[in-house]
Amino acid sequence: VKNDTRNWIPYYEQFPSTGEAYLPVSEVLKRVIRDLTRAYTLVEPFDTYRSVDGSEDHYLWMQPNYRFYANTGYGLAPKDPFYAYRGYRMNMAAITALLARVYSYAGENALAAVEAQKIVDMVYDVWETKFFDFTTAGDVAGDYKMCKDLIFALSDVNLIKNYETYASSSTMKFVMGWDYSSLYDSESDYRKTVLLSKDGYYYKPRRYTTPSGSGSSETLDILPVIRLSEMYYILAENYAEQGDYTNATAMLEAVRKGRNCGANMLEGLITDHE
Repeated sequence: VKNDTRNWIPYYEQFPSTGEAYLPVSEVLKRVIRDLTRAYTLVEPFDTYRSVDGSEDHYLWMQPNYRFYANTGYGLAPKDPFYAYRGYRMNMAAITALLARVYSYAGENALAAVEAQKIVDMVYDVWETKFFDFTTAGDVAGDYKMCKDLIFALSDVNLIKNYETYASSSTMKFVMGWDYSSLYDSESDYRKTVLLSKDGYYYKPRRYTTPSGSGSSETLDILPVIRLSEMYYILAENYAEQGDYTNATAMLEAVRKGRNCGANMLEGLITDHE
């Protein structure tokens, strides 16, 4: 933003390649946007379209039950496991969300908002059931990774094993400490009531421990990367840039409602600072 006249990093477009020219940030972003736009057209058919013979319902593969769980209900899971677990792959929604993030990084808030709105509005059936919605307070007790609003994740099969050493250590207590009040302004926020465990005077995060409940063991390897909440933040930023603080606040309130926070606690906090 401050000095884009310098060349910072290369963008590799040839294979094999022993070196590429260093480019300014603006040029790198142009190429990232170009490639993400192209990637979307290549991936979309596998995530949204019904196959020609009607034998596989691709548009269902991005549901949470198929996106992160080994759900084979109704015989609609992909027959080829390569297309299963779309949440762990750079699926078409992940590409869209990443494009929103890149536009936002580039300062193109209006374009970022267009992509973010696509994620918020994305549905998979005639009843307009959304691909992504906030995980409810009831569901999060069995799903600490909050998969319902998770768009894209990486996987580490040793994640819990690696974490247990620290989770059982007294050192881990100091990650949260005893004063967590500054993190949560609502007593009903399930990130406080469910995703923290009390250990004496201290609180520890449960995110990388084993929950109880259906499907919980299938999400232990998840490393969240992109969530639905980020799309709402991008929309809020665009509204605020336009001076529409009512809708900007509404976007933040949507996230808070999704996390079971108290309502109407943001009134008067977002104002026109021009």
